[in-house]
Amino acid sequence: MLFSRQRRLAAGLSAFAVLTALLVPGAVSAQGPANPEVTEALAWDVGQVEPDGRSLQIVYGVSYDCPSGAPQPTLTETATTITIGVQQATYPNENCASLPYPAESITVRLAAPVAGRRIVGPLQGLLSPAVPVIPPQILVKRGKREVQAIPRLLGLAPENALQAIRISGLRTHFCAVGPATGLPRVASQRPSPGRVLVPREMIRVRLAGAGANAARCP
Repeated sequence: MLFSRQRRLAAGLSAFAVLTALLVPGAVSAQGPANPEVTEALAWDVGQVEPDGRSLQIVYGVSYDCPSGAPQPTLTETATTITIGVQQATYPNENCASLPYPAESITVRLAAPVAGRRIVGPLQGLLSPAVPVIPPQILVKRGKREVQAIPRLLGLAPENALQAIRISGLRTHFCAVGPATGLPRVASQRPSPGRVLVPREMIRVRLAGAGANAARCP
């Protein structure tokens, strides 16, 4: 009698689990999701340099598939380059709620200051310029509104600084200033990082280093 009751209870629980998997969006059976997990490479670019000068805020495009974990950066450093990739485990073709931003960001800690080293890697520079990418980490509160702050470019190679400005939808002007030693890099910027741009304002960037390809600053 007891055995029969336990068997009916187990059968009922099994049927409830099947019904839940069919009716509840995103429900996954004990055997896992319908589609196997894969590792997806994400498009990314440099958002800004952190105040310590040896950490980078990397902006990456949000996957349209269902993520199964946080994005993971890969990093290789040499004296002249910093090679980065961003990967995320996902379940392809699973329906997931869309995220509130077209991009998110992750901080990558370096073994040494950026100091003009070129930042490169798979799918770097493929974020769409048609839609400015403004991750929540560079938005600041102004009353009830969130407005964009100026990214920190100090130490970036000129091409990486230009790309960081491009994906933010901002405008800039480059000029070169001494010393002409070391790798080409951003030596200063005006307005200062973290400030909010007024309409039509431009970021003025001064470059230093050997071979900085820009007109001399006045």
